[in-house]
Amino acid sequence: MTRRAPPNPNGPTPAMPSSAGAAETLCEMPRPLRLDRLARAAPHLFEETATEAECGAIARLLGAREVGRLRFAGALVPVGATDWRLEGRLVATIVQSCVVSLLDVAQRIDLEVGRSYAADLPEDLAVLDVDTDPSVLDDPPEPLPRMLDLGAIAIEEAALALDPYPRHEGAAISLTGTEGADADAAPESAFSALAALKAKLERDS
Repeated sequence: MTRRAPPNPNGPTPAMPSSAGAAETLCEMPRPLRLDRLARAAPHLFEETATEAECGAIARLLGAREVGRLRFAGALVPVGATDWRLEGRLVATIVQSCVVSLLDVAQRIDLEVGRSYAADLPEDLAVLDVDTDPSVLDDPPEPLPRMLDLGAIAIEEAALALDPYPRHEGAAISLTGTEGADADAAPESAFSALAALKAKLERDS
C-alpha cells in the first residue's frame, strides 16, 4: 500500500528553480556565448541590442543620465584551429551631465571594435613574433575564454569611449567656483564602473 504525504496546510509547495537551467547574469547586458560550441566553418554573425531595462542598468553603471540606445553587431571569425577574431561595430547614444551647468549632454558613439583571442597565448607577450606581424603590439591577443560575453564587451567599449568631461556648448569652467571641483570628479563614475565590470568578469571567468 502506497503512503501519501499529508496535505500542506499552507497550500502546495512552490517548485524550486533548477540551477542547471538558470542563466548567470554576468553584467547589465548579458549576452554569453560559448565559443567551444560555435561551428568553425564560417564566421558567426551577431547583433545585440540593449533592451530598455538594460539601457537603464547601463546608465546607472556608467553614472550617466540616460542610455538612449546601444547596439553591438559584427562577427566572430575563426582563426586557425582554435583561435577567434572579433570584428564588430558599436553604436550608442549616452546622455551625461555637463560638468559646468549640469545640463544634458548627449554623446553619440560609433566605433569599430576588434579583439583577438588565442588559445595558446604565451605569458610573456614579448615572445610574440612582432617582426612577422607588428600589429600584435597595437592589438595584442587576449586569452581564449570558454564563454565570451558580448554585452560586457559592448559596455566596456562604451565606457572607454565616453567623454570624461562632458560640457554643454558655451559652458565655461570657473576656476574659482565649485564647478572646477565637480569637473575633477566627473570621470570617476565611468572609470569606476569600468573597473567594477572588469572585476566582475574576472570573478565569473
